[in-house]
Amino acid sequence: EDVPGNMLTGIVFAVESIRALWMHGDTTPLCSALENKPTVDEPLSDSCHSCKEGVIGGRCKPKMRLWMLVLVEGEWRPIGFNLSPTSLKHWNGHIQRLSRSRLPLVAVRTVVSLQDVKKNNYRWAEAIFSMDGLADALELKKAKAALDEFNEFRQVISGRDFVEPGDKLD
Repeated sequence: EDVPGNMLTGIVFAVESIRALWMHGDTTPLCSALENKPTVDEPLSDSCHSCKEGVIGGRCKPKMRLWMLVLVEGEWRPIGFNLSPTSLKHWNGHIQRLSRSRLPLVAVRTVVSLQDVKKNNYRWAEAIFSMDGLADALELKKAKAALDEFNEFRQVISGRDFVEPGDKLD
């Protein structure tokens, strides 16, 4: 979906750590994992922590999949999106700030803004996170309902999670 002004505000109700090793042209990943636990029948390793492809600079890309409840045209909608590896440091900083304040993630309105980055001859956007106050009772109720619905179909990795340049190997 188009994000007006490159900024989105909502309640993050679920987060998933995902990884996958895709070969160019394949419709399913060679290996994939949710929360560092393999999801394929024949994984390259028992755990992402012990896999040679999961190290920094390895061929398996780490990502975070965020699920947010946002108000779009007066209607609450759950949306999911992936954080690129370059946005993970900003996400981790947001989580640390909330932790220091002893606030659970779902208790705040999270603002995601896109920051344009140019380096060498490459250009990309990094997600930057901030807070826009505490969630109210209605937002918390809607977030709980979205989480319950989400839990019914979670833990599926698809090609839509890995569509950025460099996500699939040639």
